[in-house]
Amino acid sequence: MHVMYLHGFRSSPDSKKGRILRQAFSSRLGFSAPDLNVGPQEAQQIMLEAARGIDPNELCLVGSSLGGFYATWLAETLGCRAVLLNPATQHTIPQADYCYLLYLYLINLYTYLYIDIPDLYPAN
Repeated sequence: MHVMYLHGFRSSPDSKKGRILRQAFSSRLGFSAPDLNVGPQEAQQIMLEAARGIDPNELCLVGSSLGGFYATWLAETLGCRAVLLNPATQHTIPQADYCYLLYLYLINLYTYLYIDIPDLYPAN
């Protein structure tokens, strides 16, 4: 059995959930947690590459938030099992017009920039 953890938006394989899962499973089962802090198309390629060579019958995905959305797609694509933790059910971000993926070339890092405009959404 191989457990693959797919983290959420702006998280990482080394998040608290990632560390707990790695500690629980890595000594007894195969374990991987790819870094998905890239755009959706590149994330798809990373996940497919991470799953390459693993029998779908032996693969169990654990997806959290956006990772749950990705896990749903990957499980349907490969025919493997998936456990979803508070999954994102839509691939869009409510304030997508004000969220940008930035690539910081000099340090080879992707990050997200949020522009917060409080008056954009009036209070109810």
